[in-house]
Amino acid sequence: MKITAMVQQNKFNQTVWKVLQNIKEIQVFDSLEENGEIIYTLPLEEEYSPGVYRLNKARDEELKILEILKREEIGAISEIIDLEIQNDLTQKFPFTRCLKLKLVQNKFNELYEMYKNGSGYLEHQDGKIVIRYIGETINLNSLSLKDIKTTFDIEKDNPLNGHLILGDKSKLYTSDTFKYHVCKFMFSGKIIVGKSYSWDLIYSLKTPEPAPQKENWSSIYNAVYGINEDVQKILSTQEKLLTYDNKSVIRNF
Repeated sequence: MKITAMVQQNKFNQTVWKVLQNIKEIQVFDSLEENGEIIYTLPLEEEYSPGVYRLNKARDEELKILEILKREEIGAISEIIDLEIQNDLTQKFPFTRCLKLKLVQNKFNELYEMYKNGSGYLEHQDGKIVIRYIGETINLNSLSLKDIKTTFDIEKDNPLNGHLILGDKSKLYTSDTFKYHVCKFMFSGKIIVGKSYSWDLIYSLKTPEPAPQKENWSSIYNAVYGINEDVQKILSTQEKLLTYDNKSVIRNF
């Protein structure tokens, strides 16, 4: 690849990462991380002609990235809806273009984590956008979840403690955490690997009849995310023991 093309790809991916971070920040700030819809704002700047406003070059590039994330081969956004221009003369940029984004949450999360971990990037190729994964160095000490026994054992003498068993390794979780209850439920005898189970089935182990509020199901989401981080660190793997999708949890192994 020529140097000029490499620079263009780098600038392109810098903008992709900026947009992904913006979306994530909006979700976290507005407590909408699993809602699948956000409002993305793009300030308009006044042109040379008074009263004429438009997106500057950087904001226009953000808009183009949003359209790319919506493309079928990427699929992180399912719909982009233009809303009314907001007008607030007290702000530095009084006019703002507002877009309602409908996210495909699991695909967005995968793309966000890919950029965050530096394991891949988007690339222009023959008029299309492709995902290019960076070859990983093989870690001879890494273990695959499919090759080891995974269970969750609760101490008989102290049932408030539970151990996630990963072959000859383990991780302690206590019953005051949602990690404990997620593992207890997902490793019970009735669970089928690959089948999804609603968040409230797990949450009710700690709080009977949980209200369907974001702060409740996000507790399960955060626990699943934390368990996967623990497993990946212990086994030096990129595999995920659990998946959280559409307010449900799936055991992968």
